[in-house]
Amino acid sequence: MGPQYPFELTVKNRIYNILLFADAQRNFTSQAHTHSGHEFHYMKEGEGSILIEGNTHPMHSGNCYLVTKGNFHKTTNVSTNLTRISLLINPQDELSCDTPDLLDIAPAFTEFPAEGRIKIFLDILAEYLCNTPSESISNDYTSALLMLIYIELIEKLSAKGSDITVHAGVQPLNPKLSDEARKVKIFSYFVNNLSTATLDELAEMLSLSKRQVARFLNDKMNSSFSSLLQKHRIEHAKALIVSGAHTLDEIAYLSGYNSYKGFYDAFLRYTGVNPQTFKSTLRL
Repeated sequence: MGPQYPFELTVKNRIYNILLFADAQRNFTSQAHTHSGHEFHYMKEGEGSILIEGNTHPMHSGNCYLVTKGNFHKTTNVSTNLTRISLLINPQDELSCDTPDLLDIAPAFTEFPAEGRIKIFLDILAEYLCNTPSESISNDYTSALLMLIYIELIEKLSAKGSDITVHAGVQPLNPKLSDEARKVKIFSYFVNNLSTATLDELAEMLSLSKRQVARFLNDKMNSSFSSLLQKHRIEHAKALIVSGAHTLDEIAYLSGYNSYKGFYDAFLRYTGVNPQTFKSTLRL
């Protein structure tokens, strides 16, 4: 297996322990096993298979797979090169918590194509993990992406998806929430508003004053509003450049910039190289 990263998320008043496995261009296989949590896989590149209770299911590039808790299973590689993101999702306090485990709505095995927002977030996470040294991985950045992915996963699988009220970036923040929860909400806001984010709107979403938000960003995230917005725009642009699916002009627009020159200058200030140079190094 590749690197493993433990995280803790709070969703709808329930705490989930999430173990993130990152297999970037590695072979993989596992012994047949079961566990009390749900196992989620995203095959960004490559092919594989998964054996569940004696039935073999192919795993294709671009698809998502979920094995719900208690089901005996084994994953096996087919491709020698692959990029896979895997999550082991364990709810805490399973017996005492009044909030149901939302993934219990899913069948024993579910396959669906990665489309829309969940594909965007999964691709960003995959490219980030593949291109960032393990010791430099940001827990805040990764946990926020996991929160967005988890929300999209629930809405994708739920037969009552339209009734779920947890939505990234739009739910007002209770000021009594933890600093980590507040950081996740702030991250969600930037991800969803790269071109339109304002301090006024962020403060309104958090139910705080602009001064309180500015103080929180400075004290807890060691950044100003403008610096944090630029960070998210450029990190988003870098992931899009690595994906190879867009031109640099398109990436400038998708990353929230009104002109290529503004994008070029911001990218150069943030990374030390211009976008074209950064793109060319990926071919080496």
